[in-house]
Amino acid sequence: DSPPCVTLRWSVKGWSVEGGVTPVSGTDVVRRLNTQSVLDAVLDAGPCTGADLMARTGLSRPTVHAVCDDLIGRGWLVEPPRPD
Repeated sequence: DSPPCVTLRWSVKGWSVEGGVTPVSGTDVVRRLNTQSVLDAVLDAGPCTGADLMARTGLSRPTVHAVCDDLIGRGWLVEPPRPD
């Protein structure tokens, strides 16, 4: 017998866990939870710096940058232009 699997599904209300047949690794779960933390912080506070996101989420600088890079690549976040 294989271990039970769960599927994480994104909705407007956040990630939900449903019984399913798609295996999800621990790394995938952590990545999704980190992404949710960053999205929640941005939705709650509006535009944030990396330092703001680290303080609001408790995530490390490399994790915040990786999540933001992914979200920017997906078009979910926009990085503001840097001042001259």
